[in-house]
Amino acid sequence: MKMHSRLARFIRDQRAAVTVDWVVLTAAVLGLWMLAMNATSSGTLSISEKISSHIASQTVSSW
Repeated sequence: MKMHSRLARFIRDQRAAVTVDWVVLTAAVLGLWMLAMNATSSGTLSISEKISSHIASQTVSSW
């Protein structure tokens, strides 16, 4: 019963609303970040592979 009364007090407290807001905001920011990373990762990988193959095909003359 002690846990139930703590939970009820937490829900009535205004700070609980702020905590929930921050949790939701943080989850939204992380979700958007993951979507952006997913959208750009394939293009970034493609460009880095092209750069890598170009650099590997170059010859360096030694004196």
